[in-house]
Amino acid sequence: MKVTVLNESKDFDNKDGVFEQIQTFINKKISDQEMYFSHMSIDGIDIYHDLDLYIEEHLFQIENIKVELRTASEFISDLISSIHHYVERALPELVQLSGDFYKASQSNLWEKLNDLIEAIQWIHESIMSIDREKARPSNWDKYLIIASSFETLFPNLLEALEAQDNILIADIISYEIMPLFQDIDKIKIIEDTDVEGQSNNDERQY
Repeated sequence: MKVTVLNESKDFDNKDGVFEQIQTFINKKISDQEMYFSHMSIDGIDIYHDLDLYIEEHLFQIENIKVELRTASEFISDLISSIHHYVERALPELVQLSGDFYKASQSNLWEKLNDLIEAIQWIHESIMSIDREKARPSNWDKYLIIASSFETLFPNLLEALEAQDNILIADIISYEIMPLFQDIDKIKIIEDTDVEGQSNNDERQY
């Protein structure tokens, strides 16, 4: 398979362990660049998550991998947009999930709650990741306030989860999580970011 990063291509054998070799190649290429890993285009298919699993499952068929990179501003704008798009889709689901917990009407409630917890952790980690950079939108303080609020509600949510207290979980979703999602939804997405100096190379590694 041929892997292309920026203007350089390198051939790799389609064999077990190749993913780690590809990672090393990518990180070496972008370590001294103001560029961030975005996703891979594998034989024309854009893959954003579970890249190792996808490559493993299609190991012997893959011919070309193009590594898509972003500038610091593009990377942050894409990540913020992803957060907003998720929140917009999730808000109606939160109303339904809260009502289902009040009624305990479905057998897969715990699976849905686990998905919600993972999503909240992803939002929080994304905000913290951007905060370590020197390129941030001018209204960044609003995101930090929300991240801090997530940190406050986590212990209560995990306690309710361990106790399998449906009513408490429903209350937390309705009166804590949903308002925070609504606050995110109200934040104006600012495309331009203020870049000051050079970013930390470690944060750019894939």
